[in-house]
Amino acid sequence: MDREFFVPGEFPATPEERAILRRWGHVFQALDAGERQPETKRQELFVEEVHGVIYAASISAVLWMRFVSWSKAREEAQQRARQEEADRFERGLQQTKAKFEAEAAERIKRQESDSWYTKWLSAHEFDDFR
Repeated sequence: MDREFFVPGEFPATPEERAILRRWGHVFQALDAGERQPETKRQELFVEEVHGVIYAASISAVLWMRFVSWSKAREEAQQRARQEEADRFERGLQQTKAKFEAEAAERIKRQESDSWYTKWLSAHEFDDFR
């Protein structure tokens, strides 16, 4: 693969570990997902380690599992933050809607009580009874 595997700057790793992930991350990912069949004994061991068949002892398997675990936790945190933001927006929208509806109802009430017809009607309401 010509392109490097992307390793976020926030991922806690040494420069050497970052270099390993940048160079081999695409291969690790493909092997882990089953998109690529192991071609060597070392790759077979990597797959077994990552999938929990055997104890993870190789640097590559431990590093990859750490990266995957960190990535999942990061994604879950980002998802929670997006959901919290959406919830805050929805609450703000509901508050604004309630305020707008209350102000509109008050405005309508004021307009009805201030209308010329209401004033005329109240002034002449009992004209027939005099």
